[in-house]
Formats: sequence, structure tokens, C-alpha cells
Amino acid sequence: ITVTLVNNGTDTDLLTEAKIGDQTAVFVGGPVEIAPDQRVAIGGGSERVALVQEGRVEPGDWTELTLIFTNAGSTTLDVPVISSDDEYATLGESA
Repeated sequence: ITVTLVNNGTDTDLLTEAKIGDQTAVFVGGPVEIAPDQRVAIGGGSERVALVQEGRVEPGDWTELTLIFTNAGSTTLDVPVISSDDEYATLGESA
């Protein structure tokens, strides 16, 4: 998973879970803390990594990504599945 999150709240929040469809991602190093007025990158060469064992998605597909936070609750987004080729080749390097 490659995503950048921004905390516009006044309290630190914690991303505790991420799901692609019915598959739960594993956060390397544990849940992701996001301080107020800060952004946090996951994947894409950052030190924070979220891995999905079997996402069952193919490049060109769209899938549901559900993010679950301690304070903000959960949100589900339809996101594109992008191949790690060409201009996106470096996004999965840290995984």
C-alpha cells in the first residue's frame, strides 16, 4: 500500500488497520502515529510499510481501501491499483 495521510485534527491519531477488500494489511513496526497538522507517508520508499499478503487485485483494477483510525474512525475509498512499472517503479522499493 502506498498512501500519504494528513491529520487535520488537534489530537494525535493512530492508523491501526488498513484493508484492501477483505484482506488486512500488516504494518511493519506497528500502527502508524499521525501528529496534528502533520502528514505521514506509507510505502513509496518511506520507512513506514503496510503489506497485504494476498490482495487479489491486478494493475488497472479499482479496489476498496479501508483505513481505520483510533480517533477519526474508519473511511473507505475506491482506489486504483497501479503497476510498479515505468514512472511508479520506485514506489515499492522499500517493501
